Amino acid sequence: MAQPHRGCRVQKSIPILLLSLAPLSLCGQTLNLSHDLIGKGIATSNMTPDQATLDSRPLLEAAITYSQKNKITSLVADPGAYYFLTLHNNMTHVLINAVTNLTLDFQNSDLYFKTPNRSAILCTACTNVTLQNFTVDFQNLPFTQVTVTSVNSANRSVTFAPIAGYRPPSDFYGGLVLAGGDSFVGFVFRNGVPIAETGRMSVITPVTGNTIVFQAGTPWSLPSAVAGIKPGDIFVYTDRGGPHAVHFDTAVNCTVHNVSIYSSGSMGLTFPGAVNMRVDHVQVIPRPGTSRLISTNADGIHGTFAGPNNVIHDNIIRRTCDDSLAYDAPWTATVSTKPNGATVMVQRYSTLEIPLGASLTPTPSSLLIPASARRSSESSSGSSSSRSMRSRHAMISMSRAW
Repeated sequence: MAQPHRGCRVQKSIPILLLSLAPLSLCGQTLNLSHDLIGKGIATSNMTPDQATLDSRPLLEAAITYSQKNKITSLVADPGAYYFLTLHNNMTHVLINAVTNLTLDFQNSDLYFKTPNRSAILCTACTNVTLQNFTVDFQNLPFTQVTVTSVNSANRSVTFAPIAGYRPPSDFYGGLVLAGGDSFVGFVFRNGVPIAETGRMSVITPVTGNTIVFQAGTPWSLPSAVAGIKPGDIFVYTDRGGPHAVHFDTAVNCTVHNVSIYSSGSMGLTFPGAVNMRVDHVQVIPRPGTSRLISTNADGIHGTFAGPNNVIHDNIIRRTCDDSLAYDAPWTATVSTKPNGATVMVQRYSTLEIPLGASLTPTPSSLLIPASARRSSESSSGSSSSRSMRSRHAMISMSRAW
């Protein structure tokens, strides 16, 4: 053993323990869903990836509740597959309600939701919420595909053979949509492309045996149109309806980033009444690596009752069964009574709040309201504090904009 050099003083090594008042796993205000739930007493199980029998829905919701109470601003999950096997209510699997200042990052994971024609994620009255880096798909698809074997144009019908991996149309008997709001329609593909002779074809239900009959009264059910279908074509049979896959209701400063939606009984991503919403690098496409010919049964991305300053940037939408991208903003409100000085009673078209300072242009111009009026105050007739339940009636005080 080497001896210390003579004349040098040997110092003992003294371990130093640095204590932090903050829990180590919450350093940087981040909670790991895959590792921290048991240790923090949030749940009896961590949200472990790639466990097909583990229901991630209650675990995620418990973590969101904990994060709001403890001012945690970031939830992350290890990459992998996560399964959401139960519904929070009849509308959605995951409910994110009145959450503020939270980023949910699944780090490029695949999320599988069991029940079709329900929302995967419903975010209501949220502020500064970001959802990012994951895919959405339903374990039980809201559509099926069959191969056409014969065509009877006079009877507006085709016979079909099943395709391995897809359910028969008869499985949709009774419908998938809550309260029977189903719309059974289909599309014809040849060599992976919709044929030009037909469009959205309404189907008479229930489908029994191996025959599909189209409803009369539409251009696509005329014998000349049905005759354009050939044996060997693929018929995609959809059960359209129900809540949308990822839905934000009256969101403020929320973001959806790098999310892929592969199926939905209705629309893919919707955000009615949103203000300062950002949607970027979102894909609504058929799941890669499969033989699926469609993505969503209705629209891809839809912003309705749109508020100000929303950004939709650098997204990809393919093979939706309705609008790929829809964006609309109707009138703000209608005047209920004649103005009284600087005050007028209006009825909002939706529950979207009219921001203070918002510029309002009355139509027609004969109304006795300044053409460049701005909202300076509001007294609502409703008492609810929830944005999604706000009364549509309001007393608006106006000030002229100079």
